[in-house]
Amino acid sequence: MARYQTDMADLPRLDGAVVHILSSRIHWDAAVRNLTEACAAALERLGAKTVTHILPGSLELPLAAQVVADRYHPDAIVCLGVLVKGETFHFEMVYEEVGRGLGEVSRRFGIPILSEVLPVLRLEDAVARSAPDGFNKGLEAASAAAQMIGWLRGLPA
Repeated sequence: MARYQTDMADLPRLDGAVVHILSSRIHWDAAVRNLTEACAAALERLGAKTVTHILPGSLELPLAAQVVADRYHPDAIVCLGVLVKGETFHFEMVYEEVGRGLGEVSRRFGIPILSEVLPVLRLEDAVARSAPDGFNKGLEAASAAAQMIGWLRGLPA
């Protein structure tokens, strides 16, 4: 498996930015907690304030993102979760609905929504992608959020 290490150098400062992190409780102890903590720590090092919400599962992420976008108007929303393929098509349904729903909310509110809902065949794959190293996908979400906030801040009025 090829792994991509997230480059956290040269990211914009996020002073004054607020980023809400929406995390699934499913597989929290195995992987999602590590994704969430890495993401929040990286954003806070860049100067952002983070607010974390723990939700029942990944399917709840689009609705939660819509409520957060409407109520708080954050600079970005990061969604984190793990979907492990089982013996039914539930995995595919949830993954497609989460992606579709988050895209819809992002476009409706004009807020970057970054998703690291990891679709994996084995829980061990999610554990590897949430390890406390430079390969943690929470860091990748933080990097993308920082880049999008920086880009939006740089647009002419």
